[in-house]
Amino acid sequence: TPTLRDKYNFTDEEVEFFDLHIVSDEIHGERGYQIVLEHADTPELQQRCLKICEIGAQMRLLYTTALYHDYVAQEIPLPELELAA
Repeated sequence: TPTLRDKYNFTDEEVEFFDLHIVSDEIHGERGYQIVLEHADTPELQQRCLKICEIGAQMRLLYTTALYHDYVAQEIPLPELELAA
């Protein structure tokens, strides 16, 4: 969130949304990790969990890629994004 404040001049109220979601994501991620540790007690179940995580990550990438193409690509082509990073 420092970039939102420093580069984009977001107010504390505007940044609060992101702060809350970051904390929630950390809590949910830890809880998910604990559930897997408790229940995936065989190598087969652990591999299944890893595969499900891989599929979820691929789905997230497809989703964010589609958002980029639908809402951002015309204004900020990908080569510009690579130079900015």
